[in-house]
Amino acid sequence: MIRVDDTAVHKAIREAAVNMVIHADYHSTGVLKVIKYDDGFLFSNPGNLKLPLQAIYEGGHSVARNPKIQNMFRMIGLGDNIGSGFPTILNAWGEENWRKPDLYDDQELQQVELRL
Repeated sequence: MIRVDDTAVHKAIREAAVNMVIHADYHSTGVLKVIKYDDGFLFSNPGNLKLPLQAIYEGGHSVARNPKIQNMFRMIGLGDNIGSGFPTILNAWGEENWRKPDLYDDQELQQVELRL
C-alpha cells in the first residue's frame, strides 16, 4: 500500500495550470479560472492563442505571452521543456483512454479554454 502522488495525470493537470498562467493576457479583461467538474476540468484565461491550434496539438512550439513567468516556473521545476506542455497533457489523457482534451480559442470574448 504505497500512495502515488505524482502520476501522469497529476503532471498534466499541473501543466494545464502553469500554461494558463504563462499564456494569460493580463492587460485584457477576464480572470484566470479553474473549475473542477465530476467528469473533468476547465482551465480558462484571458487572451487569445499566439499559435494555431494544430501547432499546439503537435507540440514543439511555444510563444509564451509571459516569458518571465514561464522562466520562473521552470526555475522551480514546473513546466518542462518549452513546447512540451500540451503533448504531456495529451499523452496522460491518452494513457487513461479519456476523451481528447479540447482547446478552444474564443476570438470574440478573447478567452482561451482547455477542457480536460
